[in-house]
Amino acid sequence: MHNVFFISLQRTGSNYIEVILNKNTEGLTFRGYLANISKHFFPQDMGLFETAGTQQDAFVAIVKNPYMWVESICWNTEMNKETQKELWFGPFEKYKVQDNADLNGYNLPNLVNMYKDFYSQWVEYIKDKDIQILRYEDFLFKDKAKVVCKKVVSEIGHGQVKSNFKLHDKSVRYSRGFTKEDLDYYKKEEPTKLSKENIKTINTILGSAFIEELGYEVIA
Repeated sequence: MHNVFFISLQRTGSNYIEVILNKNTEGLTFRGYLANISKHFFPQDMGLFETAGTQQDAFVAIVKNPYMWVESICWNTEMNKETQKELWFGPFEKYKVQDNADLNGYNLPNLVNMYKDFYSQWVEYIKDKDIQILRYEDFLFKDKAKVVCKKVVSEIGHGQVKSNFKLHDKSVRYSRGFTKEDLDYYKKEEPTKLSKENIKTINTILGSAFIEELGYEVIA
């Protein structure tokens, strides 16, 4: 059995992808937590990475459309705002939510800078490593998800994808209220709550080249 560790920011769908990969593959175990190690650590914390590496055989990084990620953070209804801030942003003092936040209780530049810092550093670090980047949105479609699963298995060089491939049609941890409407919303990859000014801010901070490098289209 080979162990595969997830790397991701919060609200990127990693719990959902973890379920799909585990239920559709044989010979591999996917997980996002070890003793004292969370999948949300920045690459600067290489002590954690090296520690995880002694217990894991491979790594995968999960990304979500940056515009949809911002909406997921700011308008997630699974937890109240104070719980969100304590759970998600406590370790990231540099990106601490400010009292004068301009996006439903969150500071948009801080959020987007955290997204950019987290993924740009990982993208740079994994260029010479055998770490794959997986898009959350590809796991919303059975055919795409199956192709990605086969690629993951092939790149790891161990295990196999089951013939009766299935998506996960139930809610997962921290997404108990996920509905069919939510599924359709993420499939479209069209933000519905961000203003044009919000989108402009996201584009300015991330840059079109970086957005496209992660596999997403720039929204004007």
